[in-house]
Amino acid sequence: MEDMAEEIAGTIITGNNVADMLCDSNGSLVVRKLLPLCTRKGSKVGQMLLKAINQDMSSLMYDAIGNLTLQEYIKVCGGEEIARKLCKSDELLSMCQHTYASHVVGSLFENVGATTHTNLCHALRPHVLTLSRHLNGRFIVEKAIHANRDICDLLLRHFMELACEKGTQHVLCTLMLNSDQRCREWVVNTVISGLVDLATQQCGSIVLQKLMLADAQLLAAVKKELAQKPRLRNNLAQNFFGKFVVQITDAAGEQGTPFFPKA
Repeated sequence: MEDMAEEIAGTIITGNNVADMLCDSNGSLVVRKLLPLCTRKGSKVGQMLLKAINQDMSSLMYDAIGNLTLQEYIKVCGGEEIARKLCKSDELLSMCQHTYASHVVGSLFENVGATTHTNLCHALRPHVLTLSRHLNGRFIVEKAIHANRDICDLLLRHFMELACEKGTQHVLCTLMLNSDQRCREWVVNTVISGLVDLATQQCGSIVLQKLMLADAQLLAAVKKELAQKPRLRNNLAQNFFGKFVVQITDAAGEQGTPFFPKA
């Protein structure tokens, strides 16, 4: 059966078309199915694919179809070598910010061992604040949060700054959900001390709403703060962005479907 698969694959993929197939919408589908041949000793097609992928690695990362081929290659063959090279290069930031290459970096985080994962996080750390604000980059930061305390601590130190930036709500929610009790309490205290600034600022309000819906401890703290300070509650209720925060605290004590505001 293996010999038959090799023979059929050899009629489909040749030295003349292999490079084009890696980035072709239809050819890539075939290549991805045949990638297990790369792990089979003695497979000529597998060796051909390995050679082509390694030669075109840089261009594949940034290609709309090629990145999909490379992601599957990483799943099948592992990403240790690619990750090690990336940690030593200057490409990490640009890759994390790129529409397609960022998915390759994400795939590396999911398919490398603990040591290499830690090395990726260390290489990423100088760029964490920049990437947390970036449309594609924040997706990578979320993956690093789960396993790296240094990155979590860095994000916590810049929590209020990031909370007022557009698009950071998913990073900060991931941070909150992956923090220990001490860090959660720190976030709660920080939010309560800056509640007015967060709740009445467009981006800050969205972040606060997402965090309240994701974390019961924070929701309870905001609810208590507003209950103890009626004037603050009234001021927020009359503010366009603040009113959504008040609505969430009001809905928290009601039974039935959770309330999701339109912000």
